[in-house]
Amino acid sequence: MKEYDYLDLKQLTFIGGQLAKKDKRFQTYAQFGYEKAHQYAALESAKIFLKWIDELGDKDPDIIQIIELAKRIIEELGISELYPTLKELTRITMIKGDTQEFVPWKQSKKSKK
Repeated sequence: MKEYDYLDLKQLTFIGGQLAKKDKRFQTYAQFGYEKAHQYAALESAKIFLKWIDELGDKDPDIIQIIELAKRIIEELGISELYPTLKELTRITMIKGDTQEFVPWKQSKKSKK
């Protein structure tokens, strides 16, 4: 295996695991195909909206609250739209939640000596 391939492999596993560690939604969405991830995000967005309506009660929302709600929904949908750009290895490490520590290739080579 070329050095580049090994470095790319290590970086992809590290990035996927770190994303999943930071936000569990990445781990959830990575389990689905692209279309299902988007459908799941749409359902999660509907859940966010309904919870917001329930919390609002009889009060009228102000523009700031509406903007914050829209931002949350866009963020939810945006996470699902990220998956077509990822390599399978990154998705797999997201699902697994791989949080191994990233060691630069040169440093790992020195420790083997």
